[in-house]
Amino acid sequence: MDLPSEALQIWQSAIDANPVLKGIIEKLPDVVYSTREHEPTASDPEGVLVYRRTEGGTDALAWVDKDGNSVT
Repeated sequence: MDLPSEALQIWQSAIDANPVLKGIIEKLPDVVYSTREHEPTASDPEGVLVYRRTEGGTDALAWVDKDGNSVT
């Protein structure tokens, strides 16, 4: 499943379970930053998950380690 379709499914499931969320979520700014704790391991190193949309409109999701190397 592509990233936008998965996001839409998560959105739809959330508002089906709690319709009040629809209004709350729609009022969020276009860009929302969030973090979550992660315990690094040899197979899951320290880093960040990065989402971006390219100029051509393609969605991209990448995991980058603390040295800037692509993990995915």
